Amino acid sequence: MKKVAIIGVGNSIMRDDGVGIHTVQELQKIKLPGNVEVQDADTNAFAVLECMDGKDKAIIIDAYRGGREPGTIYKFKFTPDSSNIKLSLHDIDFTDALKSGRHAYRLPPDIVIIGVEPEVIEFGLELSPRVQKAIPNVIEEVLKEV
Repeated sequence: MKKVAIIGVGNSIMRDDGVGIHTVQELQKIKLPGNVEVQDADTNAFAVLECMDGKDKAIIIDAYRGGREPGTIYKFKFTPDSSNIKLSLHDIDFTDALKSGRHAYRLPPDIVIIGVEPEVIEFGLELSPRVQKAIPNVIEEVLKEV
């Protein structure tokens, strides 16, 4: 059975930037297959690499600015050649983290990024209503990937 890591990324004290964290908190309440791990990586790109180490697939959830309406869900297959996807894991660009970690970690061949268009990135603990409303749809997308 393939090992899958679901990883929430974001800063939970910066409102919509914490959508990945809020989503994995909801996923942790769901009974998932034994081959699936749900992790909170906060804003640390190398924690994301640790969570992915030795897995067959990784699903990363984070805020993603794509220029659409707040709450819009984006889904990308990620490879280090995905230069058109600019995803910052807060302390380092994700592509740079993957390249630097490729020799230290056994990274999965299948990496999926699920991003949510943020509305409010400012100090606060609550998600904006439109981003909060998107979480069940994000969970649905994650479960399709599992």
